Amino acid sequence: MNKFEFVILSSARAKQLLKGCTPKTTTAIGSEKLVRLAMKEVKEHKVEAVKQVE
Repeated sequence: MNKFEFVILSSARAKQLLKGCTPKTTTAIGSEKLVRLAMKEVKEHKVEAVKQVE
């Protein structure tokens, strides 16, 4: 995954977390900002991009 894909995927996941989705990684409640949590989930490969079929 290149840097561009990482940023796009992290931002999409952060939007989901901000809307109330359940985090996929363990963290103490309130200890991490949701944007940082989204980046952590992407780095741990707990979130995948869905490829569009043409």
